[in-house]
Amino acid sequence: MKTRNILFVLVIGYLLSFGFLSYRALNLQFNGELIALLPDDNNHLSTYKKLEQLNSTEGGFSLVIHSDNGEPVIEPAHAIRDTLLKLTANGKRIFRGAELENDLYDIRESALFLMTENELDRLYEEVDEYVTQKKLEANPLYVDFEKDGAEEQPNLELGALSSVLLEEVANTRRYKMNEDSSVISMLFLPDFPKSDYTNVEQTYQLLLQKKSEIQQNYNGLELFWGGSYVDHYHKINDIQASITKALIIGILSLIGFLVAYMILINRKSAYKAGYILLDLGLMFFVLFSGFIISIGLSSFLFNEINVFTGIIFSILFGINLDYILHLYSANKQHPPSLTSIRRLLSSYLFSTRPILLSCLTTGLAIMSLIFAEFNGFIQFGIIFFINILVNLFSTYLFLLFSPSVSKRTAGNQESVSLLDGSLPGLSRRTRSVALPLLLTVISIGAFFGARSLSFNFNFSDLEPDSGPSAFDSFNSETEEGGGYHEPSYFITDNIQQSKDLFFEISEGIGNEYKDIERVESFSTRYPVSEQELSMKSRKVAGIQQLLTNNEEFLANLDPEEKEVIEIAENTVPPTIETLPNYIKNRFFFKDGSIAPLVIIYPAMSLSNGETSIQFRKSSGSIRIDSGKTFYAASTSIIASSILELLIRESTFLFVAPLLTIFGILLVYYRSLLQALMAVAPLLITIGMLLTIRSVFPFDINLYNVIVFPIIIGVGADNGIHLVDSWIKNNSGFLSYFLSERFPVLAACSVTTILGFIGLMFIDHPGMESVGILAIAGITTTLLATYFTALLLQTYVLKK
Repeated sequence: MKTRNILFVLVIGYLLSFGFLSYRALNLQFNGELIALLPDDNNHLSTYKKLEQLNSTEGGFSLVIHSDNGEPVIEPAHAIRDTLLKLTANGKRIFRGAELENDLYDIRESALFLMTENELDRLYEEVDEYVTQKKLEANPLYVDFEKDGAEEQPNLELGALSSVLLEEVANTRRYKMNEDSSVISMLFLPDFPKSDYTNVEQTYQLLLQKKSEIQQNYNGLELFWGGSYVDHYHKINDIQASITKALIIGILSLIGFLVAYMILINRKSAYKAGYILLDLGLMFFVLFSGFIISIGLSSFLFNEINVFTGIIFSILFGINLDYILHLYSANKQHPPSLTSIRRLLSSYLFSTRPILLSCLTTGLAIMSLIFAEFNGFIQFGIIFFINILVNLFSTYLFLLFSPSVSKRTAGNQESVSLLDGSLPGLSRRTRSVALPLLLTVISIGAFFGARSLSFNFNFSDLEPDSGPSAFDSFNSETEEGGGYHEPSYFITDNIQQSKDLFFEISEGIGNEYKDIERVESFSTRYPVSEQELSMKSRKVAGIQQLLTNNEEFLANLDPEEKEVIEIAENTVPPTIETLPNYIKNRFFFKDGSIAPLVIIYPAMSLSNGETSIQFRKSSGSIRIDSGKTFYAASTSIIASSILELLIRESTFLFVAPLLTIFGILLVYYRSLLQALMAVAPLLITIGMLLTIRSVFPFDINLYNVIVFPIIIGVGADNGIHLVDSWIKNNSGFLSYFLSERFPVLAACSVTTILGFIGLMFIDHPGMESVGILAIAGITTTLLATYFTALLLQTYVLKK
């Protein structure tokens, strides 16, 4: 079969694949959830997924209603609630309930039956002490010698029993605010998880539409949506918008540079303007089609793209253009023969050997990340490697249709050299003094930079600061002061295990579990068996008898203490049917059964990554007497798991690609010296970055750590072309390298930088740090390549 026929078949197959895979690429979902970055066998992640079976642990859509004329809003709030609960999507109701009235108030009459047996014993002791004290005070001969001492007087408070749930029961009212309040909040509980971004987005847009309609119907009312689902929507939407903006800026920058570059290198040649336009068209097609096909192929391996991979989308265009320019330059210098497939492959392998080696080393180096535990690294490594292979194939195929190859127009034309080979302008003696001095400065700077190298644990530093919204301002008026830090959750296999875990934690608070302030478990408190109910009934009867026998000493009580007495005197056993929705929404599975849930409240804020890691290590996994270990889950626990895994694998992220590249180069060159010279630009780059850090401190964080494999790949790419120039032109190495190869390397470095440039123009500190480190690293790599060329010329070639 003729060469042209084979090429025609390959092009048709490529175009058909492009059409089919475009559909798959466009339907690949983006997942900005942290849980997408953890391996599936992570114990905390397993618990987190079990939480999705609960009625509600993720909050919901919160609505704040404000009357700008000061009128009470409780009555219209009920009507608005009823209207919104009727909303449907695809024939199903969106919300399965709403919390406006605080129906936890309705369980006050069963409060004593929600105490543990130990708490009932303590309540009996407190009532007995209280009555004894009142009896003594009633005795006219009694003198309190301890009045000024430190001994505390008996105090009747449900909150004194260290129960978060009972505190809420004792302190709750029908509404969070007074019934004549002009501000009120309510929580709508959706019938889908927060991770279902499509439903979250559609519901939020519908609620915004209904908000406008309701405000028109109720003159003087303002509605503000917020809550965990709305926060999640804004977070994912902001990340998607940031990535899209960075992608657009990066692509436009690359297009502008490519056009300028093509005009510049052909400005003094006889290469026709029409040929330049055709070359540009081929390059743009290769760029976009290769990217789409890569993402389409990846869709067979992944159902969704995580946030790490999303960040590198614009970077892939820069990396792809890097290899396009390398091959274009090689084709113009050595146009491949099209007379037969054998000659075509032979000429291609001869002229583009360093390009193939560079692709192989960079692709396999980043592919080595698949052996990591961190899903963010694994997906990044696989998609990057697929992209390298697809882009290489499409570049080799479609650049054959360039006029410089098909019309053999470039052979006798002089291309423009962007650098003169005499650029160094330094004698060997000067270089012999300056280069060791430079290496000494880099070594000392790298030493001090490495000593203070640190990881940024503060999550808030990496996220956009949007400031308080109108929802936040009004919602704060409806919230009570105080409270606890954000809780974490355990789910056991059965209710008995939840009781064992609850008592294990209760006994260890302040000692073994010093990072836990409170523990709560409804499944432990609710009497699920007749035996438990009988035991509690006897203890409750004892407390009631004590109160009845001492009524005369309980006449003059504070309102809070009197409320406790009234609850105790009138308490009745709870039933599943009469439990308030507040309880069912938080402590029941969706199938209606009680969840064996244990909640722990940390003694400190977990907003800082280092603190959250400490809390997870001390309290995130707890073993009960039976030998079973249970693992906690929450957003903070998941984030700390990711952070610790990332820190643990950051060394792997650096060492694995570096060793992979060095191993491939050692096998390929079969010379330790040539392999070392090929990785020298990379090693010098690392030293220079650490030196820069010793003067201008920067931290490694959750986002920018992914830049290091890319810097390693670019450094290896430059080193391979440097050594190839040395092998091909030993005698005139420096002049040849600086005039022929270095300009192309500089152009390719610029394209990679432009792939990151968009990250500098988005309002996201974490992604911005990716752009800063990448641009600094790639620029430094180019300088390091130049220094390595001088070192090779001075000390190896001794010229």
